[in-house]
Amino acid sequence: MRTPLRLLFCFWLLPLLAMAQVSAPVAQQRPIDSLQVSLLTCAPGHQIYRLYGHTALRFQKAERPKEDWTYNFGWFSFDTPNFVLKFVLGLTDYSMCQESTALFLSGQIADDMPVTEQVLNLTPNEARTLQAELQRILAKPGSQRREFAVESISGFDTLVMITPDWTYRYNFLYDNCTTRAVQAIIKVVEAQGERVVYPTLKGNEQMLTQREMIHEFTRQSPWFEFGQDLLLGPEVDQKHSVQEMTRLNFLPTYAQNFFAVAKIQDAQGRLRPLVNHTQPLFPLTPQPKRPALPFGPNLVLWSWLGLCVCLTFGEYRSRRAGAPTQRAWRIWVGTFDTITFVLMGLVGLFLTLMVGWSEHPAVGTNWLLCLFNPLLLLYMVSYWWHRRRGRRDVLAPWLAVGAIIYFTVKIVGVQVFPTATDALAWILLVRGLFLFLRPGFISASE
Repeated sequence: MRTPLRLLFCFWLLPLLAMAQVSAPVAQQRPIDSLQVSLLTCAPGHQIYRLYGHTALRFQKAERPKEDWTYNFGWFSFDTPNFVLKFVLGLTDYSMCQESTALFLSGQIADDMPVTEQVLNLTPNEARTLQAELQRILAKPGSQRREFAVESISGFDTLVMITPDWTYRYNFLYDNCTTRAVQAIIKVVEAQGERVVYPTLKGNEQMLTQREMIHEFTRQSPWFEFGQDLLLGPEVDQKHSVQEMTRLNFLPTYAQNFFAVAKIQDAQGRLRPLVNHTQPLFPLTPQPKRPALPFGPNLVLWSWLGLCVCLTFGEYRSRRAGAPTQRAWRIWVGTFDTITFVLMGLVGLFLTLMVGWSEHPAVGTNWLLCLFNPLLLLYMVSYWWHRRRGRRDVLAPWLAVGAIIYFTVKIVGVQVFPTATDALAWILLVRGLFLFLRPGFISASE
């Protein structure tokens, strides 16, 4: 939670912000009675749910410095009943809150997230319309107002937060805090007979996928990136032009960069910059992120494949050894297979739950199920039945079939898989073929 010390730090910074605004070029200053609207972009933080940054809208008037409000569409509560289950199933509802800008900044300072302000070049009517649209949400019955009395340089100041009894179904790719803020701006511009265009991006041949964009923010968290790649299906691997990406705007930093080159085109075709000027909201240098764990998914799973090859070769060579040696190898190999297939089956069970019941985007189809198949849990019955009797495992080839489908999908490019899962595919291929083709040297007494 926000501590008084962090809030005091915010109040210490606010005069600096005011001085920075005064020092802006005269040509960029707005009339003193105008409502200034800004897009606030928070840099990625250290917490998992803040890896992608954050977006909010700021409204302020020069003649009323205490009326400095931030509207934040990323409000949610961990105290929501069954929050974890709802989040997994994509049933998470977010809300909007209006809070003092100092209160908003304290949360970003707490997680070392520098904030960049882009002052928008809206007409006075567009600015008032935008704030009125947001106020309609706050005016809904059931809104709660909370006040925080915080000591500052000038004495005690009261910071306010208002949360309405209103929610929207959060969607990471298509409906989140960034898309809501951007669409609110575009809506009021279009309502005045104008439109937002990106003339400098025309002809840009760069193609991006949403997975590639997401990876830009998860490189320092390899296990989180690996888990996310397991969940996201082929939908996020569709290539989009940069021009198409300006309509998605699901990542704060991308929205900030798109706004920096955007123009507002009026009915007569005249253009003006969407962003009047850009400035850092407070002088905070981001600290280096915590170093990633030395044992990432690639190291762990490819080492697991190496163990698989060693155990398979050792089991094959043990056919010429004595009974105690053979038994020892059978125990080691059986333990390895059980751990591998059970864990992969459990992951497959979770992926099946996501595919069948989750409302999250891009999880309705997932070719990784050919690798992480929940039927592996049932296969263990056949596996131990055949081993106990020293017989050839007639169901083992299906392990290899799953691996072949996996590599086919990857080569064709239907879905991008994590490099670490290649190791698991090779494990299924090696073990599936060996269990089916191994010589009959396993004694019936196993």
